[in-house]
Amino acid sequence: MKSPPILRFVAYFSILIVAIVNSSCKKEDPGPPLAEQVTGEYIGTYYTIGTTTKITLPAVNAAGVTGISKLSVTRVSDEIVNAKVTFTTTDKTGKSVEGVTNYSNLALKRGTSSNIEGYQGTVKNLLLANGELSLSTPDIDPTKTTVFYGKKN
Repeated sequence: MKSPPILRFVAYFSILIVAIVNSSCKKEDPGPPLAEQVTGEYIGTYYTIGTTTKITLPAVNAAGVTGISKLSVTRVSDEIVNAKVTFTTTDKTGKSVEGVTNYSNLALKRGTSSNIEGYQGTVKNLLLANGELSLSTPDIDPTKTTVFYGKKN
């Protein structure tokens, strides 16, 4: 028994509507590569040691030594970056000393709330959240873990 023409029309019309809707759905734009979003120079705003000590930068101690930091991120590939923290102390006479911590081949991934995270193995060393970059140097003793924070130039 053949289907009535109206049922065939409704069936074909339904298939046509579904095809049009599916083909016109806008795919979400993934945006620029993660490395491109993180790459750049950041001026240090503060750093933390453990969970209780926060030092705002630039910092000056009782001896008049000033401390500042700069965070740099360079692109290796779309999902890999190298990062560096440069901490510079300058005494009253103008003599400066730099300490550098390098992070090689940080694998980037999208975290929660559109944050970007960077890992060396399973250790998260980089976080970009709300325009603020943090680079951490974990320690087996959590009270000695240092995290530097900075804002893009």
